Amino acid sequence: MFAGHNARKYSEGYEMGLAEILPEIDGSQLTTKSDLTEAVADLKVDILRWLVVTQLAVGGFIFAAIKFMR
Repeated sequence: MFAGHNARKYSEGYEMGLAEILPEIDGSQLTTKSDLTEAVADLKVDILRWLVVTQLAVGGFIFAAIKFMR
């Protein structure tokens, strides 16, 4: 009983929030497929860059720990 009531309450709140937001969206805020493709490509490059930097940093810490232990 409570789950159905909460789900209904959530969906009503979501619909009310969505109804308030939609009129404020204009054409400049809508994205095209090419914009999304470019954003995804940029995100992949950023993720790859951070993975490389993180691996180098962890490798440096391990190397320093081994050097310190000797």
